[in-house]
Amino acid sequence: MPQIILATAEIKGLRVWSSPDDTKAVIDLSAQVDYKLFQLDNPSRVVVDIANAKLNKKLILKDNPVINKIRNGKKDKDTLRLVFDLSSTQKAKSFLLKPAQQYGHRLVIQLEKHKLKKTTVKQVLNKKDRDIIIAVDAGHGGEDPGSSGPAGTREKTVTLQIAKKLATAINKEKGMKAVLIRTGDYYIALTKRFEKAREKQADLFISIHADAFHDPKV
Repeated sequence: MPQIILATAEIKGLRVWSSPDDTKAVIDLSAQVDYKLFQLDNPSRVVVDIANAKLNKKLILKDNPVINKIRNGKKDKDTLRLVFDLSSTQKAKSFLLKPAQQYGHRLVIQLEKHKLKKTTVKQVLNKKDRDIIIAVDAGHGGEDPGSSGPAGTREKTVTLQIAKKLATAINKEKGMKAVLIRTGDYYIALTKRFEKAREKQADLFISIHADAFHDPKV
């Protein structure tokens, strides 16, 4: 089988999304890439080696509680190395995203703080002794904008507004309590959304979406 050689990719920019659970560094690329990621300790660092890539401008990092600094250099003549200096020990994951809407190819570095597993004894309450808990999930968020309306309105913005209004309405009802799965503009994986609902012992999970529709007759 012939080897597939990827074209030289340019690092076009960097965006960082922070949520209560993790921090995502999104590297915008001009083309698909091959890469390797590994971590170093003392001090804590994440190293990303990107094959056949070039960086023509400095990556701008705004103040971030997790990432202190980003450095770059050449591992060898064909490999660009990015080093993320971290403020604390994090568990790093990574994945590639294909072009979608206004975004091109992307490499996402996901950083999660190491959590110590705690052994706790949970008190099982009779459902009659507590409010009905409803998890309200605003679809999309952060790097995933969802659909876009004719005027550029993004689905992730609309769903969050609806979710907050719905949660307020639910909390006004006696015997009911709403918990928001997403409270800001950041992305949460689908499985993580379910986990958060289970952690809150939700009885009902409501996922809100607002797909674009362009037919003026409907």
